[in-house]
Amino acid sequence: MRRHRAGAVAAVLAALAGGGCTTPTGTLVDATPECQPGRRLAVLAQAVPTATYVPCIADDDSPWRFSSLTVEEGRARLSLVYIDPSGRSARVELTPSCDVGSLTPQPTATEPGVQRFRRTSTLSPRLAGVDFARFEGGCVTTTFDLPRDADASERLLDLDTTVGLYPRERLTRELDREYHLELDGPRDAT
Repeated sequence: MRRHRAGAVAAVLAALAGGGCTTPTGTLVDATPECQPGRRLAVLAQAVPTATYVPCIADDDSPWRFSSLTVEEGRARLSLVYIDPSGRSARVELTPSCDVGSLTPQPTATEPGVQRFRRTSTLSPRLAGVDFARFEGGCVTTTFDLPRDADASERLLDLDTTVGLYPRERLTRELDREYHLELDGPRDAT
C-alpha cells in the first residue's frame, strides 16, 4: 500500500528521529542527507513538492560537515560547519523560489535546467555571500561567511563541491522501487 505525501513525510520524520516526531516539521541531527536515494532526501523533497532538485551532501570527505536538518512546509534547511577552530558555518536552504535580482548566471551549472548565481556581500575583512541554484519549482540558497585569509577561496570551493543537487525524478523512482513510497502522491489524469 502506498502512502500519500503528508503521511510519508510524517512517517519518514518519525523513522529518522527514532519514532519521537509525529509532525512534518522538525529538526534532525545525525541524519546526513547524502546524495543517494533514501528517506532523508525524501524529507527534503516533501518540504518543497514543486522542486525538481533536492540539495544533498555530495562529498562526505569534505572539511565541511553536516550539522543539522530543519524541515517545515515550504522550506528545508541544512546547516554545515567547517572543521577548524574558527567555527565557520554555512546554511543551505531549499525553497520554492528565490530572488536573484539582476545577477548574471554563472557558466558553471552542470545539472540540466539549473542556473547558478553568486552574490558576494563582503570581501574584507571576511568573504561572505550567497550562492543560488535556481531550477523549475525551487531554489537552493547557500549562505556563507568565511574569514578572509589565504584559505577562504579554498573553503568556498570545498563548500561548492560538498553541496550537491539530486534530481527529484530519480529520487521518486528509487523511493518507489526501494521503499514502496510514493513521493509525490497520485497524479490527476486531467
